[in-house]
Amino acid sequence: MIPTPASLARNRRRLDRHQARVDAVVERMRRGAALHQCFERQATVWRLSTAERMHPSVAKSAITRTNIVAVGDALFAGMSQTWRYLED
Repeated sequence: MIPTPASLARNRRRLDRHQARVDAVVERMRRGAALHQCFERQATVWRLSTAERMHPSVAKSAITRTNIVAVGDALFAGMSQTWRYLED
């Protein structure tokens, strides 16, 4: 299928919204909030320490940033359930 100009524009707008949400999460973390991965009712929930929930794709994109570091607080080595912002 060949993408049309309208479908490309729609895709760009979706990616722009996603990136804006990721930037907002990183900004809140820069101000001191921590990102937590919680397990509730057989589902994974991502939330900031300010009690704001977010879509898993936004959280996963945020933790790929170089200034977001894992705390390493999970039961198994090499895993984490909490991430924080690290100043340069």
